Amino acid sequence: MTNRSGKKEKKTEGAKGGPPVGLRKASPSPRAGGGKLVRESDSATMDVYEHKGFIFVEVDVAGVDPEDIRVMVDRHELRIEGVKAEAALTEGNVVFHCAERSFGRFRRVFELGSAIDSERIEATFKNGVLLLKMPKLQDRRQTVRQIKVRVDG
Repeated sequence: MTNRSGKKEKKTEGAKGGPPVGLRKASPSPRAGGGKLVRESDSATMDVYEHKGFIFVEVDVAGVDPEDIRVMVDRHELRIEGVKAEAALTEGNVVFHCAERSFGRFRRVFELGSAIDSERIEATFKNGVLLLKMPKLQDRRQTVRQIKVRVDG
């Protein structure tokens, strides 16, 4: 097998005859402006940006059931958790030639640069993207609150 630069690569089988180890997807680096990433695991990619008194968060969660997503805000910390169920393969023995998609639990924790009005947060899910619209708050006293995700479309 050759890679993009024409060099030969070893084909290494994964555990229990699974996909080649070299083809497993690595977690991407987070991009974030104005805040800082605190923790992540098997993360969904996200963008965080500020515009006209709101902080917006867009998270790629294609293949995740909206009912399996939890969004929490606690003062300056945003937590997004969920589960992406593995696709069930029902026909005979399946041999993967490439396995890049990730499955299982994901968690993103992001430290926001500003306090958020948790009573007015909007969370929508459309075309595999979770969009959070969070109004900035002047009063910094805040409590932990779970945000309901609404399916759009």
